[in-house]
Amino acid sequence: MRLQALVPFVVGVSLLAGCAGKAPAPTSAPASSSVPPAPTQSNQPAETTRPAEPPPLQPEPLILGFDAMSITGAPIHFAADAGIFKKYGLDVKLVYVAGGTKLTQTLVAGEVEIGQNGYSSSVSAAASGAQLVLIGGISNTMPFQLMSKPEIKTPQDLKGKKIAISTFGSSTDTSAKLVISHYKLDPASVAVLQIGGEPERVSALKSGQVDAILTQYPTTGILADQGYHILAEVADIGGEYPNTAYVTSRQFLRKRPEVARRFMMAMVETLHRYRTEKDAALAATAKFLKVDDPKTLAQTHAYYSEKIFPRVPRASVEGVTNLLASEAKKKTVTITARDIVDNSMLDALEKEGFVQKITGGK
Repeated sequence: MRLQALVPFVVGVSLLAGCAGKAPAPTSAPASSSVPPAPTQSNQPAETTRPAEPPPLQPEPLILGFDAMSITGAPIHFAADAGIFKKYGLDVKLVYVAGGTKLTQTLVAGEVEIGQNGYSSSVSAAASGAQLVLIGGISNTMPFQLMSKPEIKTPQDLKGKKIAISTFGSSTDTSAKLVISHYKLDPASVAVLQIGGEPERVSALKSGQVDAILTQYPTTGILADQGYHILAEVADIGGEYPNTAYVTSRQFLRKRPEVARRFMMAMVETLHRYRTEKDAALAATAKFLKVDDPKTLAQTHAYYSEKIFPRVPRASVEGVTNLLASEAKKKTVTITARDIVDNSMLDALEKEGFVQKITGGK
């Protein structure tokens, strides 16, 4: 499958002020027999001046991809607007790649270095041999709603109808399957169509091309106000079926572990501040999603802050186990969740007290 061109979204932010630079390598010491004894405390001259500040580190560039123009992308845009990436010494370039399957391909190709991507497509690729690793998670349950035309009143009315998803293998695809299974619909009686991102799915619903779509807030709230029905709340029926993770390649993690660590530090602070700095979070969300209705924005912020976004953005081992079980129905799977989930950076940050310092336990 050909990779689609990446679309740069936000200009990178600059370096972390005050970080120590790399000190010059010391010169070789002479042979031990010629080294004079160290001065005693009595003849050590008193230090009268502070050493000069070392030069700052160069900013670390990072290409950060995201797969949906939806609320799960709002925190990383909030981080860029609030200077959080800059605080942690990251020069971030945000890139939108429509759909989890396509973003997975760009991660494998090295065109994106870290991706905020669907668990489903990432796990499926890893199960097929892609060298990907999940280093965190922002949404460990499916935050979608199935929205339908006004005349469709119940999930059973979907027989003979069409549901729009982004791409096959994506989180919206998994959500559609969960709904069909939960309501005991015959999969052959419901057509699932690849339409694209959320704006394209909304257009397809309004034009009559499809009868129902998977959406997230704030789009869900907007459509509900226009008379469309919420047929299913996927978070309530999907259990620990995770939605959105932070994904990178093993090669990137091996070559640039400090950049990955700084990114996770930035996301701990980002999620805390997105939750607690409501006005700034709403402004960033409105700018990113181009939504200006105060009621819709407040409803969206409350739903995700209270129900979806975690305090510590760990990748879900249980959720990946569930996804691998689904993959095993289609093909031979030789890996476990522990093979592709690496929460070690977040574990270390908690142990060091960083998470407690940022969140205050909230």
